Amino acid sequence: MQCTQVWTPDCPPQQMKRHDLVVGYLLSTLKGRAKVHAPVKTRPLVQKRDIFHDTLPSLPDNTIYNLWQPFPSPPRGAQLILNDFQETGNDWWLSKRARSLFASKDDDDFDALKTVKRYIEKLSRSINEVNGYKSIVEDGDVFDILTSYEVSHIQMKALVLRSAYQIAMDETRLEGAIHFEKCCKEAIESHQTTPFFGVQLVKNSRTVMMWNQSFRDNECFLLGCRKDRANGGRLPALLVDHDDVRTAVVAFLNENIEKVTAEFFDEIFSLSVFPYLSIQHCVSQDEEISTLVPNFEEFLHSNHSQDDKSGGDAFQLATKKYQIRLERDKFNQGVKDMMEAYGLSNFSTSTVLRWMRALGFQYERRKKCYYTDTHEKSEIVEYRRSFCPRYLKREVRCHRWIQLPLQEAQEKFIDTARIDPSFGFQYKNDDGVNMIEYHVDDHDDFHIIMNQKHKYGGELSVRKPPDIRPLIIIGHDECIFKQYLSTLYAWVGSNGERGLVPKDDGQGVMISAFQSREFGFGMQLTQMQLDEANESRRGKHYTDREAALTLHETTSLKPDLTLNSNGGVVWFEYGKSKSGYWSYEHLVLQLEDIVDCIRVVDPRFEIVAYFDHSCGHDRQQEDGLNARDMSKGYGGSQRVMRDTKITEGCLGPFDPWLQPGDVHQLNYNESSHGPFYMSSEERDFRKYDREIGQILKVLSKLELITSLEDVRTTY
Repeated sequence: MQCTQVWTPDCPPQQMKRHDLVVGYLLSTLKGRAKVHAPVKTRPLVQKRDIFHDTLPSLPDNTIYNLWQPFPSPPRGAQLILNDFQETGNDWWLSKRARSLFASKDDDDFDALKTVKRYIEKLSRSINEVNGYKSIVEDGDVFDILTSYEVSHIQMKALVLRSAYQIAMDETRLEGAIHFEKCCKEAIESHQTTPFFGVQLVKNSRTVMMWNQSFRDNECFLLGCRKDRANGGRLPALLVDHDDVRTAVVAFLNENIEKVTAEFFDEIFSLSVFPYLSIQHCVSQDEEISTLVPNFEEFLHSNHSQDDKSGGDAFQLATKKYQIRLERDKFNQGVKDMMEAYGLSNFSTSTVLRWMRALGFQYERRKKCYYTDTHEKSEIVEYRRSFCPRYLKREVRCHRWIQLPLQEAQEKFIDTARIDPSFGFQYKNDDGVNMIEYHVDDHDDFHIIMNQKHKYGGELSVRKPPDIRPLIIIGHDECIFKQYLSTLYAWVGSNGERGLVPKDDGQGVMISAFQSREFGFGMQLTQMQLDEANESRRGKHYTDREAALTLHETTSLKPDLTLNSNGGVVWFEYGKSKSGYWSYEHLVLQLEDIVDCIRVVDPRFEIVAYFDHSCGHDRQQEDGLNARDMSKGYGGSQRVMRDTKITEGCLGPFDPWLQPGDVHQLNYNESSHGPFYMSSEERDFRKYDREIGQILKVLSKLELITSLEDVRTTY
């Protein structure tokens, strides 16, 4: 095709449309030659987007312009479009489009592919590590102020965004270029069945793209301002300046949420916060004394009763417990000065309510909820730190593992970023082949593979000592179903007829069930296994005979099990006129029933059972301490309880007979002081039995009827 002249005296090059020049440049570059006359209708090719505003290079008059020759200065829009045409595969990661998607504004030395891989590794660590979310949030949540809902939401963002990055890497390998919004949409679809603990999965792919922009610029998610609906959520200056006070107050209120009222909040500030800041101010000039001042969290807990959380005298606490030399007048003046410094003439009810809302508390109508989040309480966190390592150590003895050749794992999972490279335990088998062992939960495909290969859904770990028996972990829980619980909605007749609404939830049934990864929900037995289990139980007593006698009344022997009642699932009709109420006795017998069945199905197993904390699961020791069983006087039927040692902090403000370190006996004996409310004469009078001149006899039913008839005939 011959090159043709595109300039005419009627249409000089300076007046050619910008879009025409762009398309002309593209055609000349991509095809080498073109035949285009100006002006040409090329706006549809650039989708009517006026994105080219650069000043055209001035062309000399009467110049013959051949489109196959390169422009003196290629139009900006043409160069961008050309880049997208020319770059494929890894070259796409070098494009300006990749840079605009994944590079931060200040990143001059940028490698998109390495950056995305780094993003994936960082997000993976945040998902898999304990408290890993802190590495991807603003300020690292140093004071642990995020709620469990907010943490779950951050983990959901990390999981979806990581999937979008992984899909983007897979797309470039297959197609050479990507449409990132499409990757975000696929990432959302891949997590439709993933549980996020109360957080709703994102639905809009553009939202994920916004997350990418935030993460790209900061490599973390910004928490943003927690705005209150009433006043915009502006924290008062006092709480902004004293972040440790704010954090401790919020934690204390959340721990005691059932006691929170405006008055309780007022008490915390009036009796603890303002006095504490006054103490700090008063001793700030004396370095020696200032070291005696505790942190505010300790001071707050010390100044509030462990029982009703009521506040005490902060001045007495500071001077007596912490030995801080302080004058009462100076302390009181410090409180006034501190409040005036922050513009507080008094701490009114309106100020209390405004501060509570600014801290994130809402005053709402009471309603039932399925749980109260206490996961971050100090005692629970402490227990979790010991429980988790103990549980993970036990998993080594369970059927929860898959072993793969290292090369196969590298090709199928590691190189494709389907699994974190830090996962797995590497070793060599007896043939010298490099192997790697994964937990079946590390990837969904592992479950599919092992469910087909092994009846328990996994192999034992190669790290299990050969002389230790395998372990099965069973968990237990209960649930109540009521007759009318699901009838909040009902059909209404065509003329408005309505059925009668029940006054209560109706009859109920409780299900107590065990579940394990090896056997699933309950315990499914064959008839042969059931017969073998009954044969092994016949003539034997339950381990806890007292519990068996409490329920069965006449015998503690183990009864025969059935296919539907073998300890795996127990249907219990509760109520005073039915089976009574669920208690420790029911639970311990159910546990022994299912243990007998497991030992028949697979006698290799040792068994560990996990229970949640419930009043229906516990049982007090025979000599356990119980205030309800304490007798306040001499005589009568008294339960024998063990002695207890008085410790610091368990005595009240009155002058007690006992002191810390003394041994306290819960039953009166010869050496006891006796009831404190009695005088010494009354104690001596009531301490021993004495004859009163009457013979007391318990009458039988027949004797009682006879005596009553005698009385009737007498009168």
